This record gives sequence, structure tokens and C-alpha cells, in this order.
Amino acid sequence: MTDTTEDREPRPRPRPTLRGWLVIAATAVLVVVAVGTRRQDVFFLGALLGLVVIGSLLSLRWSRPRLEARRTIRPDAVDAGDDAEVSITVTGRDARLVEQHWLDGAPDGLVVHRHPGIDVVAGGPAHPGSLSDAAPSARSESKGGRVLRYAIRGARRGRYELGPLRIRRRDPLGLARADAVVGGTGSLLVTPRVTPLDDSPLDEAAAGGTELVIMRRTAPSPDEVAVRDYERGDPIRRINWRASAKRDRLMVRQEEQRSNPQSWLLLDTVAPPYAKASDPFELGIELVASLGAHAIERGFLVGVVETGVPQLQGEAAPGGAAFSPPEGARLLATELASIGGALRGADPIGSFADAMRRGGAGTAAFAVLVGGPGEWWAELAGLRGLAEPCVAFLLTPKAADAHAELSAAGWTCVVAEEGMGVEAMWAAAAAASGRRMGVRRD
Repeated sequence: MTDTTEDREPRPRPRPTLRGWLVIAATAVLVVVAVGTRRQDVFFLGALLGLVVIGSLLSLRWSRPRLEARRTIRPDAVDAGDDAEVSITVTGRDARLVEQHWLDGAPDGLVVHRHPGIDVVAGGPAHPGSLSDAAPSARSESKGGRVLRYAIRGARRGRYELGPLRIRRRDPLGLARADAVVGGTGSLLVTPRVTPLDDSPLDEAAAGGTELVIMRRTAPSPDEVAVRDYERGDPIRRINWRASAKRDRLMVRQEEQRSNPQSWLLLDTVAPPYAKASDPFELGIELVASLGAHAIERGFLVGVVETGVPQLQGEAAPGGAAFSPPEGARLLATELASIGGALRGADPIGSFADAMRRGGAGTAAFAVLVGGPGEWWAELAGLRGLAEPCVAFLLTPKAADAHAELSAAGWTCVVAEEGMGVEAMWAAAAAASGRRMGVRRD
């Protein structure tokens, strides 16, 4: 991400420094003494000091540094917890001013790594840093200018604006200071953390569902052969043990043709405006990003239905947003970076059901529930026969109320416990699904 802008902000508002305030105080004392003692020389001395301070303020008010700034952020998109490097190249006749004092903006949600000689603290529109004794990693020379560098970590998903750069100037006497804006802002996208998920019985259930018909003819067509080599993700129950023993490698029964496997996710986004800052909501976003990436990596088309007013775009899909291999995982994470709580959508469970029906045999269904009204549970329970597997992740006590009803209908339910992350929830779902389905050899 690169941004190059000249300073076009209104003229700076200079302020006295500590030394300037002391001179102003001395001016006031001298004037009072001069009036009390009727001594003109003391009065002129006080007036002279006052004029010096005023002159210092006006000099900063009417002079502007002749600078340009070019900001580069590499990379301009990172996963939560990863780092990016910010480089700001300052050029112009007054580039030496960068040696004095600089401030750069880094909003909440970002963690700025400290460099020797630099003090940059996240949490506001602009933060001070001194480059007088900066290490080479933070300040270096470039052709015709100065380069400022620092590393920044995305602590929480979102799109962040960094900058603008501010140069803090002082008059030669050190009586006044003023901040001048140089350049514009740069954008950093922090996507949700995507946790790699292990293979599990859930994958076998979904992969097994894509099989339409096992044909048993003596002369198979090109689309219908008796056996083929085992591939990662093939259900164990489809292994042909006789052919495997004969060929000394794992072989699986080949189906007639395969439909395009689909995995549909229900994301609960009906939440208060502060939901983006809540831990359960953030866990839900990370779950959807990780589940989606896991399925897309295995060739599934992933669809997402939101319980709130839709915010995801993806590819056009009835009732939701679709994300297909191979680039769908990155697109899904990018769009999830900015999603927040929303008002309740129009019949989200109905849209979820329609999507599962259109997916046909082999559709996998995952519901990520943060809250929501109680009438949803019965509707979700009735969808059990439309997909395999059907897994519900219940992230709050309110959502956990659905456990009994969904479990009774055959859903695999995982209730989030304190400190439970995406990997632990996936492992719990896999264990529960394995106990329910079992793994058969035939």
C-alpha cells in the first residue's frame, strides 16, 4: 500500500513550549513590577520578551515545511497476529526536520513494535516518536530524503488507517512548537486469524455424501471405473480392501460421477452494535474463516448465510454469499475483516434451508450461533435431514439453550467453554461426530 500526498492541511496552530511559558510568566512579572515602580526600562524589557514569544509563535504560524511523504505498508493485508512494516519516505528541502520529532497515527487494534530511539504507542490519531537517536532500522537515508520505518502488528481484525505523519517543529529559540501534517494516510487490512484444521470424521461424512451411485457393471465407462487410488479426504469406508491388497496400495471404490460438493455456514450476526468487540462474536468470525478455508482447500464451494442483514458479497448465490476454490478462502477472510453486528435479516433460517436443499446430497452444514431468538432452534432442528454432517457451535450461554433441541434432532453440538479456541472446538466437534457416526470398513 503506497500513498503520496503533499501537506494541504490548514496552517498549524503554534503553542508555547515550557520555555515559552516561563518567558511569558517572566514578561507578566516584569510588567507588573514596572507598573508598580513606574520604571520604564523594566517595562520595555518585559515588552521585549513578550514580543520575542509572539514572534516565535507567528514564525511557526506562517511558515510551512516544504515536504512530501510517501507511505508504504508491506504487506497491506495481514492475518490477525501477523506483522507488517510501515515505511515513510520524506523528501523536500526541509527533510532535515525529520531529525527533530515526528508523530504517526496508529489506531486501537494495532500493536506498534518499539525501536530503539522511537516511542510510538497505539491508541490514538497520532503518536510521538523522537528520531534524534534512532537506530538504522527506524531511520535511514534514501536518495533525496529520509526514511522512517517501524513494524506494526494487527491485534484485531478490521481495516485501519495509519497516519498522517506529523512533523513537530520548534523555533530557533525553543519558545514555540507546532505540528505540521505531511502526506496522507495508508490503509492496513487485518483479516481474521485462520486456524488450520485437522482431517476428521466430519470431512469423511461430507466427502462421502458427494457420491451419487456406485455402479457395478462389468464394463465401466470412463466416468465409472471400479476402483481408483486413495486420495486425501476419501472416506475410509470407501476403501476397497481386496483391491488394495492386490495392488499393494490403498484403493477406493469409484463412483459414477460427482456433484460439486458444498458446505453451507450459518453465521449469527444479529448482535448489539458493540458486538465487534465481544469475544464470542470474534470467535464466531474466526470459526467461519477457518471452516471456510478448510472446506475450500478440499474442493468445496462454501456458502455463508447471515442471520443479520447481509454484509458479505462473495459470488452471487441465492440466500447468501458463495466462495469457491481456489481463491475463495482469501476472499472470505477479506470480507469477514469488516463485518459487524447487524439488524435481524429476513428469514435467515429459511434461506439456510433453501441453500442446503439446492446443494443436494453431500451438503455439509455448520451453524455458528452467538445468540438469536429461541424460535430459530426448532427451525434449525428440522433441517437435520438436509445435510451431513450438521454441526452447531454454540458460543454463548444464550446460544447454548439450543443444545438439547438440536442434539435431539441429530445435530452435533459444541458448547464453547472459557478459553476454548477454534482448534479445540473443531476437535470437540470431530470427537462428537465420530462417536455418533462411527467409522465402518466395508
